[in-house]
This record gives sequence, C-alpha cells and structure tokens, in this order.
Amino acid sequence: MLVEVELERDRPELLQPFMRWIAETPEVQEAWCTSGRGDYTLVILAQSVEHFDVLADRMMELNRNIRKFTTSVVLKTLKRTLAVHVE
Repeated sequence: MLVEVELERDRPELLQPFMRWIAETPEVQEAWCTSGRGDYTLVILAQSVEHFDVLADRMMELNRNIRKFTTSVVLKTLKRTLAVHVE
C-alpha cells in the first residue's frame, strides 16, 4: 500500500507520536516527508486488506494529529532499483 498522510499541524511536538509509530511498526517499509497533497508518504506491506485496516485504525488512534490519509493499492511493480547512475 502507498499511504499519503495529511497532518493537522506541523509542530515538532505533535510529530513525535507519528514518528514513533513509523519507527515501531514493522509493516512500514519506507516513509518520506513529501510535498504535494500529503505531508508524508508511507510504503506499507500488509498481509491483507483486513490487516491493513487494523494498521490504519491503530495509526489514527495513536496519532490524533492526522487529518486524513489516502491509500493506493499497488497492483504490480514495474520497476524497482536502488542503483545510482554515475558517469
């Protein structure tokens, strides 16, 4: 799942529970602070939609500073690499 998270406020003391949740949740594979619609984008690996639903409920319960989140389900990986092109 690709999850865009939009926060209510961007104050450092309000970010701590969310940062802790990201660090302590093994299903969160990657997390980026982003520009655009969401403030953060997460890559979450879930066993099923039901498993993701439990994770999302827990995320919202522990992070009252989240205004909303939008989820996209990855249907197929077209390219994955960590290579850096150097001339």
